[in-house]
Formats: sequence, C-alpha cells, structure tokens
Amino acid sequence: MNPQGETENTKERKLKDIKGENALLTGGSRGLGPYIGRALAREGVNVALAARTEKALTSVAEELTGLGVHAMAVACDITDGASRKSLLDQVKARFGQIDILINNAGIMTWILRNFGVYDFYRRQSEDNEKAFREEGVRQA
Repeated sequence: MNPQGETENTKERKLKDIKGENALLTGGSRGLGPYIGRALAREGVNVALAARTEKALTSVAEELTGLGVHAMAVACDITDGASRKSLLDQVKARFGQIDILINNAGIMTWILRNFGVYDFYRRQSEDNEKAFREEGVRQA
C-alpha cells in the first residue's frame, strides 16, 4: 500500500500522453470509426481517416478539425496495395509520420451470408494483418 492508501490493484494507471501525435484510422467514415476519431481528437491527436467513401470521410474530418486538430480524409481500399501505398504517401506528406495506427476497417457482411462466420473472421483477420504489414507499418 502506498501513502495514499492505494494498492497496486486499486491504483489508477496513467496512460501515455498522446497529444500532438499523428494517427491513421482506417474504417473512419462510419460505425466505430467516427467515435474513435473524436476520442483521438479530444486527446489532441491529428487524425488521418481512411475508408472507401470519401464523402462520409470528409464530413468526419471537418468535425475533427473543429475540435482543434489537423484531420484529413483519404478514400482508400486497404485490400488494394496501390491504394494503401497512396494512402501512406499522402498521410506522411501531410503529417510527416504515423505514430498511431488503428486498423478499424472491416469487410462487408455479405461474406456472412455467402460463406459463414468462420470465413468472415478469417478473412477480416487476414485483410487487417496483411494490409499494412506489406507497407512496412508496424501494428502494436
């Protein structure tokens, strides 16, 4: 027990200060993506949003910019190597580096109807793992 009466089990742990870092968030246009983007922006993180639909991305990026950070929207299909490379080139040109990668992109649920749950999870896992490993981006 420490002088404040906290034990290791009750003591709140501090998270790393991420203010000023640059994040790349895939799947940023809908679902959990905008929520994750807002949470990052509230912590002072600059956010590059990627998804297939540019219109929805632009709206989220404008909202994040309103929270006082730099934000950008890049239409990208992360299953396509040339599209991933273009995404990374654009983000690095704007932000200089990527400090945080949140690979939130998902695949369409039509796989569930056509192939089954096992194939859905296998495909999503393979897509997410492969997507940025090929481009030299390390996932934590």
